[in-house]
Amino acid sequence: MTTHFPDFAFLCASKVALMKQGRILAMDRPKDTLTQASLEEAYGTPLRIVDAGLGIHVVVPRLN
Repeated sequence: MTTHFPDFAFLCASKVALMKQGRILAMDRPKDTLTQASLEEAYGTPLRIVDAGLGIHVVVPRLN
C-alpha cells in the first residue's frame, strides 16, 4: 500500500518506507521511522505527532 497519510501507516503497517523525491529516507517499524524529525524532513513543514490513545497516532501541523 502507498499513502501520503502517515496516520494510516501507524494504524496498519508493520514496516514502512519514508520517501522524498524518489529517495528512501528511512525504512523500519512505523514508530521508529515516522518520527517528528523524519516527517518534517520529508514534508518540509513543522509538525507534531499526537498520541490519541489506544495506539492511534495523528500527524498534525505545528503552529508555533
